[in-house]
Amino acid sequence: MCEYCHQHGSGGKKWYLTPKNFDLWKAWREDPEFQRVMDVTFSLAFGEAMMGRFNILDACFDSLRPSSELKESLNEFNRQSSIIGQILPVEDALQVLEIPQEFDVKIGLTICECRKLWGGFDEMVCMHFQPVCDLIAEKSLPIKEFNRYVDPEEAKEITRKASERGCVQWVSGVPIPYVMNVCNCELPYCVPLRNHLFPQLYGPALKSHYIGRIDYAECNGCRGNPTCMSACNFGAIRFSRREQRAIIVPSLCFGCGVCRTRCYRGAINLVARESVETVKDEW
Repeated sequence: MCEYCHQHGSGGKKWYLTPKNFDLWKAWREDPEFQRVMDVTFSLAFGEAMMGRFNILDACFDSLRPSSELKESLNEFNRQSSIIGQILPVEDALQVLEIPQEFDVKIGLTICECRKLWGGFDEMVCMHFQPVCDLIAEKSLPIKEFNRYVDPEEAKEITRKASERGCVQWVSGVPIPYVMNVCNCELPYCVPLRNHLFPQLYGPALKSHYIGRIDYAECNGCRGNPTCMSACNFGAIRFSRREQRAIIVPSLCFGCGVCRTRCYRGAINLVARESVETVKDEW
């Protein structure tokens, strides 16, 4: 299991499925560190300062080889914002969305700021938990907007549909171990995913506890045009012309499971990361 599960999970559960990490109202009332990080996060991640982060990331994309100074500027911004989380398959995301109600924590549907800034459109696919979503509503942020509360069933349905169309689910903590949200992300918009495209760039999203595996008895390579390869947000799937099969590169796979939604033969599944010796400690 990842370092956060060892530190903050209980009863063998992953950190983001451990109920005590969803008691955000208690954290808001009693944990000064939680309050401090929330203030920093709203300033750097959701406020005007976020534009600086986006501009730096755009500059990295404009250059085939961004300078070390440019990458370090973005790394420092990411570290200061305190947002860090983990990619997870849709099955785990659906479980996450069931837990907040145990603590009378509502789920708030919000506009995805990444799509808004880089795509120019509003899409309600991010779900933040109280008190985070309430603070978003109160602060009238320039690039983040609260829409409405949704019940767990509607939240899960939004997530299912996003997964079916190829979005990656990720959960973030501000700070770890408090579970703040579930987002449905995709390239080219998502900041966490964009960060992982550059070596030496700090990526706020850890890889999941799983890794993709292809059943070669079932895979036929989609006759030379594997649909799973185009669905992968991390460039982890290759096509072997000799074998006429798709191949998952373990070191690049984040274990999101999106590729499964594109395989009409059902040839891809997820296995525990710890079961693959070469990548069991790669997060």
